[in-house]
Amino acid sequence: MITKAALDLDGAGRANSCPLCGSASQAAIEPFNSYEMAKCSDCSFVYTALRRIPREQYEEVYSGEADYREMVEVAQKTARGDWGVRQLRWFKRKALRWIETERLNGRLVDVGTGPGTFLLVAKQRGFSVKGVEPTKLAAETARSLGVDMFNGVIEDFAANHDEKFDVVTSFEVMEHVPDPISMLKSIRAVLKPDGIFVFSVPNLDDPYCLRQTLPVNIPPIHINFFRRQSMRVALERAGFAVERFATRPIPAASVRNEYGLAGLIWRAPMLGVLNLLGKSEGNTLLGMARPRA
Repeated sequence: MITKAALDLDGAGRANSCPLCGSASQAAIEPFNSYEMAKCSDCSFVYTALRRIPREQYEEVYSGEADYREMVEVAQKTARGDWGVRQLRWFKRKALRWIETERLNGRLVDVGTGPGTFLLVAKQRGFSVKGVEPTKLAAETARSLGVDMFNGVIEDFAANHDEKFDVVTSFEVMEHVPDPISMLKSIRAVLKPDGIFVFSVPNLDDPYCLRQTLPVNIPPIHINFFRRQSMRVALERAGFAVERFATRPIPAASVRNEYGLAGLIWRAPMLGVLNLLGKSEGNTLLGMARPRA
């Protein structure tokens, strides 16, 4: 049975202390999309002060976003066998390589499945798969494509199921959840003792991370902003040992989101120089961790 961690919130749903480490030493930083922001002085976690975010907003995002319709088309092509691992985004391809160096098959659950593309690819490659997805629309889409789905959050799944998995994945999810420690503890609970957890989040060390303008990348959709240090703190608090991190060195997607294709082309030489100097960070942080004994 999982006991959900209690966030320290005031009556308006704002954090009184860091949602990761519990420190009361917080500094206000520049607002993001008019949302009040804070940075923990101890673990470097950056987050919206408001933590009480309605889950229903994600149903609205999925139902209204052209990007989601494109995600469904990709999932449908994958389900038909027309597309596969080569069409996955770079961090999911790399995640699959990490996983397959450990296991060529086994039970894999994906938290925040969306329409199910990654699980369909994992199933093609020999894994027994299950999805956990809080939004009804995405869960129903994945189910219609043959994915075994749980419509809800991982806390509810862990509290009501005894299943244990060899692998848990979660891509671009932790930036959305009000209580990342609760989520991670529930993931830890459904992993086998020798299991692996592979995840991705937007990378706060990308200099454009807090300058995004796309609605799906800013508050109130994204409310958590991690770098390696704060991600390590969160994982260790939840009972994990961090094994590795990776990122693509040039934040091309972030630059294009902010400045458009012409702006990306104009800035490409500068990005290349920063990369050569070792001062460039990609827009996505990929990681792998294992349960501590």
